[in-house]
Amino acid sequence: KEPYTPKLKELTLSYDAESGLTPLNKATQSAFVESDLAFYHVDVFGVAREHLWLNTQRRWASQRSSVTLMPRHNAAGELFIGLSGVQAGEPVSLLLQALEGSADPLAHVQDVRWAVLSDNTWQALPPGPDLPLDTSNSLRRSGIVQIVLPESATTDNTRLPAGFVWLRAAIPAEPRAACQLLAVHANAIEVAYVEQGHGAAHLADGLPAGKIARFKSPLAEVKALSQPDASFGGALQEDDAALSRRAAERLRHRGRAITAWDHERLVLEAFPGVDRVKCIPYANSQSWHAPGCVMLVVVPNLRQRNTMGVLQPRVDLDTLDRIERFVLPRSAMCMRARPAGQNSALTVRNPRYQAVKLSFKVHMRDGFAFSFYKARLNEAVVQTLSPWAFDVSRPLNFGGRVVRSAVIDAIEALPYVDYVTDVRLAREDHPGEDHSELGPQEPDVILVSAAEHQIGEIV
Repeated sequence: KEPYTPKLKELTLSYDAESGLTPLNKATQSAFVESDLAFYHVDVFGVAREHLWLNTQRRWASQRSSVTLMPRHNAAGELFIGLSGVQAGEPVSLLLQALEGSADPLAHVQDVRWAVLSDNTWQALPPGPDLPLDTSNSLRRSGIVQIVLPESATTDNTRLPAGFVWLRAAIPAEPRAACQLLAVHANAIEVAYVEQGHGAAHLADGLPAGKIARFKSPLAEVKALSQPDASFGGALQEDDAALSRRAAERLRHRGRAITAWDHERLVLEAFPGVDRVKCIPYANSQSWHAPGCVMLVVVPNLRQRNTMGVLQPRVDLDTLDRIERFVLPRSAMCMRARPAGQNSALTVRNPRYQAVKLSFKVHMRDGFAFSFYKARLNEAVVQTLSPWAFDVSRPLNFGGRVVRSAVIDAIEALPYVDYVTDVRLAREDHPGEDHSELGPQEPDVILVSAAEHQIGEIV
């Protein structure tokens, strides 16, 4: 046998350096004197010198609390934007055009942190005077970010290419919580449509990108104008039936989320992209018995399913976050007043979909080839178990059960099927089971069809 080879468990590096001292800066009478010893970080896009100093107690120190051997990148994802033609102290307005809905709805909401490069050091830009506006909701949708460049911003940096004012958008964890970025446009503004008696029928479909090409009254200061993204918001005037329903609901909940019915109607009224809401009292992500907590399970409007899955549709992460921020101010006081460090008492999430899979053998009628009609039969089974995925008039409801005998009747009613045998009904994650009837095991579960079913041929 080969001799035992130990594996490396820990590695420690250290070094010593000596240097001559430079005279004290008499002009500033600084307590620190700069040494000719230089320490550089070779970063991703350039190099940066870490300034080391020798204090009066003859001990090494640095501008920062500590200097590591390697440059630190603690964020899970970073976006760098270089700006030319701007100076420190000037305002900047950027349109971040994102592929809305591309953020993973199962990820946790993350806040994007902005910073500006100053003397090869990233200076944070917290919300406030330096970051007055961010309608992108931390890159969870398209929006405008307005930044006032601090006086300390520099363009002669070596960590990134010189000649630009560099901005950094960093996400601490789970980059999939941010949407995919399509483009970044400078000098962005937001305009609103004002009705002047011409009719607002176009609000049903919105204004496509590129429709606005010029000002009504030209401005000499503006060289060109473009509309890179389609319009958003806006709705047609409600009819009498919608007005009657909204007024009746308003008289009942009075704009407050107290009962389960209140939570559901408030969300449905404020978010047209949500089709179903189920309120589960005394529940959170960890327990179904959590006093003082409320869980809202939302289902998207299937008529607007442009980026979501067909069999497992989900509301995008930005809408989930906006629903939570909408409901909390209208909820009971016990839900709003949470001790520091505790999670919110309100949980807004997508349903948990549980796929149901069938396994059976089939005998086709004469003249119907199994090799061709197998795919059509699989599609028919999927349509039987998830009819709402093919017909938007069929609602996707919570609850419901799958009965094996009913599915068999639906399969044998197909014109190309003679009979079926050995039918097994099970959850997709438990293929060895066989049930005569299946139902959701927990309140936030919806049964859906598996994409592929196991179909064999009876020879």
